[in-house]
Amino acid sequence: MSKYVFSDEEYGDVLDSFVIGCVDVAVCYKGKILLEIRMNNPIKDEWWIFGGRIQRNEDLNAAASRGVYRELGVKLPRERYSVIGVYNLIWPVRREPDELNGCHHLLIAHHVELSHREYIDVNEFVATSSMTAKWFDFKEIVDGRFLNEIKDITFKSSQQY
Repeated sequence: MSKYVFSDEEYGDVLDSFVIGCVDVAVCYKGKILLEIRMNNPIKDEWWIFGGRIQRNEDLNAAASRGVYRELGVKLPRERYSVIGVYNLIWPVRREPDELNGCHHLLIAHHVELSHREYIDVNEFVATSSMTAKWFDFKEIVDGRFLNEIKDITFKSSQQY
């Protein structure tokens, strides 16, 4: 499989033409969900879950595992992830030029419950990274000022607990 790396301008052209498939994961531990503040558009300065784009020919659970490993440093077997929802996300802005053209993502949200050891490992990884991340009680999210998609994903994760 050939890997071509698009420039920001080329990827902007892709975003103008296609819906991008993404897998994001609600990483949970004993009634809590880990969220991070996004540093870039399309949801800059909002709390969100972890993941990213699906690669060509990639299984959804493999994409979930790859994203969690890349963003949180913990490698979990693909069988541990479960799909909890599909979201059609149309954002008014994006990171790539032309920023005001926005982007369209089809998000397949997953849930994973950490063991105590994995919870410790994730916390150590977060503490040494540059990200702003925090554990929230499920109820804090559902009753708080968060994006509706995060509220829904959190509610569905609470049903897994």
